[in-house]
Amino acid sequence: MVDLKAELSRVASEVNSYLESILRGEPKLLYEAAYHLIGGGGKRLRPFVVVEFYRMFGGEDRDVLPAAASVELIHNFTLVHDDIMDRDDFRRGIPTVHRVYGEPMAILAGDALFAKSYMALLESEALRRDPEALRRAVESITRATIVLCEGQTLDYQLSKGGEFSADDYYRLVRAKTSSLFVASAELGVIASSRYEYLEDARGFADNLGIAFQLVDDLLGLVGDPAVTGKPVGSDVREGKKTLPIALALERLPREESELLRRLWGSGSVDERQLKELVEAIRESGVEEEVRRIAESHVAKSIGHLSRFPEGEPRELLRSFAEFVVARNY
Repeated sequence: MVDLKAELSRVASEVNSYLESILRGEPKLLYEAAYHLIGGGGKRLRPFVVVEFYRMFGGEDRDVLPAAASVELIHNFTLVHDDIMDRDDFRRGIPTVHRVYGEPMAILAGDALFAKSYMALLESEALRRDPEALRRAVESITRATIVLCEGQTLDYQLSKGGEFSADDYYRLVRAKTSSLFVASAELGVIASSRYEYLEDARGFADNLGIAFQLVDDLLGLVGDPAVTGKPVGSDVREGKKTLPIALALERLPREESELLRRLWGSGSVDERQLKELVEAIRESGVEEEVRRIAESHVAKSIGHLSRFPEGEPRELLRSFAEFVVARNY
């Protein structure tokens, strides 16, 4: 029986140590701003995926750790810039980078995180010893970053109003969430020079990312604030365009559906009405439907994983996929 929690903690500790070391330098202001969000926490899920895919082929953590950290650097670069665009004041329970250091420094901090991700790739021993692996790794990270930018642009366009479809939602999720999980799985396989497994690695990670975001969006709608740390109906308050909200608009009785449309992104929300609305959504069957959809993606993800070598790393990735859909935070 594998201990997923212990392994996530172990990998996170190793990655955190590396991130702390690579984000030092002068001027201190730049590196303090770049480290601000990383130092505020995070589960390091994407580096975990890199490490476990590499370990499946007998590799040792230390040889791939910088490559694993490179994905986390890209992830945080996008968060810093997203927070500026969205005018968000808090993330992970702390003030956002632009709130603390101002927008000019936040932009520079994001740029530094992006550049440092490539430095990290170049420091990965598993990639340095194989020029073809290094080329593929750079291509993977670059492709993921481009897709992330495309996804953020789509998100920006959708935020301007108008209807959105399930197709729009899945395009957005694949671009903004799945893309980095895909790059993470690719990096673990590429660092092992086992390119014949790349398609299944992508299939695993793409479906994992979709399931991950579906559950995230569900919790943003009906999650328990005491567990999630987010206020009741947080995604309704913020006017987020998610599949759970789209399904709720379809499934709710007319009166509740109209109330959801009025409260959705209105800024000023009546707490009593919102709590009643969330309870109506829970009773509508939307939560069960979204979890079923997420579970179907996890099943596909595990199907791709079954083609990899047996062993503890594969079981850890399987447990991780199952955790993604079962979690309540």
